[in-house]
Amino acid sequence: MNGCIRGDGQHNAESSLGAAEESRPAARKKPRRAPVPLDQLPKDLWLKEHVAAALGRSVSWVYKKAEAGLLPHSKRVGGLMFVPSQVMAWATAQDATPTKPKRARRRASASVLAAALAKE
Repeated sequence: MNGCIRGDGQHNAESSLGAAEESRPAARKKPRRAPVPLDQLPKDLWLKEHVAAALGRSVSWVYKKAEAGLLPHSKRVGGLMFVPSQVMAWATAQDATPTKPKRARRRASASVLAAALAKE
């Protein structure tokens, strides 16, 4: 038997579904992670985990950027290696580079749609 039983003993499937849907938070973008202070990271070479901690990003994000050739790195037998000064210079350049603004979607207003229909 799906649903729940109300206080008066009646079965009510709709109330249990509605309550579950109302309690869910709206889908939203995950907040960016807080970067780790550089003095807590190794000085010579970084692994992808160190870069992720320094930039406040996920390890998968670092790996994708490195594999795409966007993040300076070198491949070693043990995996990807990063020079801290190159990574921080890249991150600084990324912050200074303006991103291309997304083009706003144009929606036709009701008056524009009515005028277009009237012409037909």
